[in-house]
Amino acid sequence: MFGRCFAGFVAEPIGMDVALRCRRDGDRSDATNFLGGIGDVLESKGHRGVLEHLGELSSIALYLYDNDRQIEEVHYRWEHSPEPSYTVHFYELNAD
Repeated sequence: MFGRCFAGFVAEPIGMDVALRCRRDGDRSDATNFLGGIGDVLESKGHRGVLEHLGELSSIALYLYDNDRQIEEVHYRWEHSPEPSYTVHFYELNAD
């Protein structure tokens, strides 16, 4: 998790690194669905309309950034694992 003083990235450009772990022959979705869902869940919801596709996750009050448009760099990888899991890491990019 984050430290107590972390207030999020607000409107700064950010990067996202996602590692998905599951079986190759499992019923996994595609990378774009995972990345889009993560982007939607962790942004401020004030500018969005109805987010039915997020289910219960649409009510998450904590957000890390204002808008998922701030994500300007993405790294995604799949790793074999008998049990499904994933990790997400966000980092600030240097603004021009």
